[in-house]
Amino acid sequence: MHAKGLLDRERSGRAHAYAPRRGPADEVASQMNQALARGADRAAILQHFVAGLDPEDERALRDLLDTRE
Repeated sequence: MHAKGLLDRERSGRAHAYAPRRGPADEVASQMNQALARGADRAAILQHFVAGLDPEDERALRDLLDTRE
């Protein structure tokens, strides 16, 4: 996983200590961006994603979008 860029590696005596390079939220966001990049119709992908959100997550997304304006 270090070779794939997912973990940082630090020498600890004769061994190595590993730590995640990114947090879970960063990793999931990256996967979402990759899915959007692969799709031909980004708006349709986003529409399907939003349609599957529960009301609480939809409100959170709306709040995040409103703060960017």
